[in-house]
Amino acid sequence: MPERLRGALATIREQLGQMTATQKLLIGSLAVILVMTLFVVGQYAGRPAMVELLPGATAEEMSRAEVTLASAGISAESRQGRLMVTASDQHRAMVQLAANRALPADGEQILYTNLSERQSWQNSRRQNEQLFVIATQNELSRMIEKVRGVRRAEVQLDVPEANGIGRVVRTPTASVVVQPESGSGLSQGMVDAIAELVAWSRAGLDVRNVRVIDAATGRSRRPSDPDDIVPSTYIEHASRIETMTREKLLDLLGYIPGVQVAVTAQVDVTRVNRETRSYLPEGEGTLNLALRERNQSENQERRATSAEPGMRSNQSAEINTGGGSGTAYERADDEIEFNAFPGQQVERISDPRGMPTRVAVSINIPRSYVAELIAFTRPPAEAGEGEDGAPARAAGPTPEELEEAFAEVEPRIRQTVLPHVLAMSAGGGVTTAEEAAAQLAVAMVPLDFAVPGMTGSPGGLFGMIAGGGSGGGGDLGLGPGGLVSQVLVLGLAGFAVVMMLLMVRKASKRVDLPTAAELVGIPPTLETNTDLVGEAEEGDAPMTGIEVGDDDVRSSKMLDQVAEMVRNEPQVAAKLLNRWIQVDDY
Repeated sequence: MPERLRGALATIREQLGQMTATQKLLIGSLAVILVMTLFVVGQYAGRPAMVELLPGATAEEMSRAEVTLASAGISAESRQGRLMVTASDQHRAMVQLAANRALPADGEQILYTNLSERQSWQNSRRQNEQLFVIATQNELSRMIEKVRGVRRAEVQLDVPEANGIGRVVRTPTASVVVQPESGSGLSQGMVDAIAELVAWSRAGLDVRNVRVIDAATGRSRRPSDPDDIVPSTYIEHASRIETMTREKLLDLLGYIPGVQVAVTAQVDVTRVNRETRSYLPEGEGTLNLALRERNQSENQERRATSAEPGMRSNQSAEINTGGGSGTAYERADDEIEFNAFPGQQVERISDPRGMPTRVAVSINIPRSYVAELIAFTRPPAEAGEGEDGAPARAAGPTPEELEEAFAEVEPRIRQTVLPHVLAMSAGGGVTTAEEAAAQLAVAMVPLDFAVPGMTGSPGGLFGMIAGGGSGGGGDLGLGPGGLVSQVLVLGLAGFAVVMMLLMVRKASKRVDLPTAAELVGIPPTLETNTDLVGEAEEGDAPMTGIEVGDDDVRSSKMLDQVAEMVRNEPQVAAKLLNRWIQVDDY
């Protein structure tokens, strides 16, 4: 291929050499015109085909659509009052406009802002109410779409018309279709929030009559009923109470290494709504007002004549008819009707409860803790020697001693834990310490844990190195704070510092570099005391001098290298010779 190209270029060079300067300028101009033509064709051919996106849309609608497409990363151009996009992006642009409600049809939605423009006195009452319901649906859809995690929402309200007497009453219902941004679906908390928003936006609409459709999973979700008892709520609340109680008891018993605490709780998550109505006594809220009052009174009296006073005037009087006589009549009717207004006091209590009703606690004390308490309180035994001559080790506590010591430890642990068990079980009617004690169990288990500050170590050098030592002296062990560990840390730090200093010293040491004469290969000058180097002896035949140049030396070295390459790597030498040797055709 290179030979053919070389031959073609040689032919072109030969033909151009036979042309005049004018002909060469003409050919150059034609080449420039050809290149420019190809560039223009490439510009138009490489541009994608543009199609109109929203035919018949107004300038405002096209401006809103262009802003929406720019935010979505879709290029759009406005040409002569038309919105143009590439043919490959047409479908994606329509989807983005529909998702962001930027289509011309979406701009004509009935909302509260333009509801008055749609209502007219020529419309019937039912038509105006239907327009109001549609505006409410659209407003709710826009409000739900502002919730984080919601991409699209559609609300449908079924509000029946008020019926007359004797007709069946229909309750209003609603349904919401929600498309979340992620494909994981809606959480129960989001479903409850959306349902309550829709229910409280319409009078008479119960939250239990609202259904939320999850478009991601295709499931119908129902809002939570406050009166329902969800098993998961019970389990979660019981687990929370158990964890809180266990952590509190572990903090109290943290001085016991390896203590085990198990808590089982029973909780009451039933919601209780209580209403109490009482009437207030008169004068403290109760009023008696006179509604009607009726009074009737009659009085009748008759006076009788009598003689003059004195004895003469009564001489002719008889016993049966003598003395004055008269009639007296009196009547009184009082009637008062009162209207009583009794004072009422209504107390509504909503108790979410959630308190624990019963808490059972089990505490396991390791046997090693009790044994160390016995060893700590036991007086030190006299040192003796064993069979092999080594110091005798103190004997461990017997089971009887462990039981006696645990009998002393158990009441203290119960005294510490029992008030908390009683407080946690008060909601279930446990009021006495005896009842709470039945829910607390303390036992000793055969587990062994090292107790810091109590456990001794074997004597001797190895015991001291392992972290033992006597109780009164310092700790010489390898553990944290031990003398040996501190010495090891200091030794490692000193070794690191020494190594660093050696590396710095080695790096700063001056290296003797060769001189320029040594790099070139000039031999050093010999130092002699006299100018006489030596005497040349006479030979039988004169020596022939040959002048050798740099090119000859280079050629000789190259021949030696080529010969060595031919002997060692003949294939590589053959490829190299093919590149060097050029055959001329005559």
